[in-house]
Amino acid sequence: GHMQESYSQYPVPDVSTYQYDETSGYYYDPQTGLYYDPNSQYYYNAQSQQYLYWDGERRTYVPALEQSADGHKETGAPSKEGKEKKEKHKTK
Repeated sequence: GHMQESYSQYPVPDVSTYQYDETSGYYYDPQTGLYYDPNSQYYYNAQSQQYLYWDGERRTYVPALEQSADGHKETGAPSKEGKEKKEKHKTK
């Protein structure tokens, strides 16, 4: 089998393990060092100052700016998340 190594694979984010940060109102993930905003469902990387979202298919965090930079690319909209959870059984 040929492994795709364009992205690092991560375990699925478990928000319940995050620490709530009262100053920012975000949740902090000590494992990845990312902040999570429950309102927008985006993750924030303070070091690179990027917003990321979780891509369940590729098992990695994808920069959110790539999507919003060109408006008609909606493949990575965070709203897809809820749909994906229901469709776990579906394989490509």
